[in-house]
Amino acid sequence: MGVGDDKPERNVVAYERYTMYFNTRSNYHGRESLECEDKYGLWYTYNSMPWGAPSLFAKAEIVEEAKPLQNYPDPFNAETWIPYELSQDSYVVLEIHDIRGHLVRKFVLGKKEKGRYLDKGHAAYWDGRNEKGELVPSGVYFYTLKANDFAATRKMVILK
Repeated sequence: MGVGDDKPERNVVAYERYTMYFNTRSNYHGRESLECEDKYGLWYTYNSMPWGAPSLFAKAEIVEEAKPLQNYPDPFNAETWIPYELSQDSYVVLEIHDIRGHLVRKFVLGKKEKGRYLDKGHAAYWDGRNEKGELVPSGVYFYTLKANDFAATRKMVILK
């Protein structure tokens, strides 16, 4: 934003029916903030940036293929988040298997819009428990993301 400008230079993101104009810049505390203008011309400032990008803007980026991303933290102790991307609106299921291939836990995430599900508020969450509610032992586990006709698997490690 230049001296005397009413509005910052803007990047434009069109997401479905909404158009948001946004700009990131350092605020007076040296932290990055996000300024947004909605389709009605109202401006909003977000002074804290969560891990990753805000979900609306992350979803607005083009996703070319569905895929599970690496869980975080990895390795983990008691809980982990599993981010994923969808290239189209999908019915999503996440399955966790042990090293022998036995199903440990199944999450039916339901109908999800295409986009990126990266931050803790939107990624899949696993508390390290099996279907009976028992904590699983340390070891290697695999998670499979199923979205419509797509399926892909990644590895994760629990260390206690």
